[in-house]
Amino acid sequence: MSKNFELLLLAEQDAALSDPSTTVRPERLWSSPSSAAAAIGNLSDIDEYSQEQVSTLVRHLFLAPGGGVHAVALTAVERGNGSSWMTVQCARAMAAQMSGKICVIDANLHNPSLHKYFSVINECGLNDALSQTDINKNMTDFVCPVAFTSNLSLMTCGSVSGMKRGVLPSEAFASLLKELKSSFDYLIIDTPPMSLSSDALVVGKAADGIALVIAEQDTREERARHALQELTQANVRVLGAVLNKRTFPIPQKIYDKL
Repeated sequence: MSKNFELLLLAEQDAALSDPSTTVRPERLWSSPSSAAAAIGNLSDIDEYSQEQVSTLVRHLFLAPGGGVHAVALTAVERGNGSSWMTVQCARAMAAQMSGKICVIDANLHNPSLHKYFSVINECGLNDALSQTDINKNMTDFVCPVAFTSNLSLMTCGSVSGMKRGVLPSEAFASLLKELKSSFDYLIIDTPPMSLSSDALVVGKAADGIALVIAEQDTREERARHALQELTQANVRVLGAVLNKRTFPIPQKIYDKL
């Protein structure tokens, strides 16, 4: 575990996390927009600093030297930490920065919301792909293009018929992800909070790694520690943490000049 992740999880370091003088290496801990921007689904509508932070996150997740990471899951430690919103922002940034084909997947069966952000009807998606028995159907048949983009597609959560809500079959999901990898250059997957479901472990194992979304003021230290322990015990590669809903103790304009 990196020193920066320890700083994030240890209770005695809570004060340092909100201190603008604290130096944090971006490959392990990323800062994201304040809570005031967290309700906005369009990347172009958030402030310049927030856009840069999201772009930095995307670069370190998918474009780091050496490459090899093409499927990344995002999961919140607790409900309300902003995993779905962050997934949407990353997907939009990826579509703007990358020339490859991108697919964003809503694997949050507890509270699917990506279809709302992208204004798509949630009628045929992940659940349907996992439960379908037609050998002539491909996983791409359950994916739809996102309007106003040329390289971004969405697999919504889909219907809940025929599947227990909130439980992902590990082998079937791994097979689905493998097939999607052959059709898309990059996959980014939203999962339910780790405090509510073990689905993040299923997705994390099938993907190339997982990034934890942590809300500065809301995530409890013991829950963050426990989430990291769960991922480690399940042999899920942890790519780092996203510090969401960050607040600044001094005005943003002054902070930017430091």
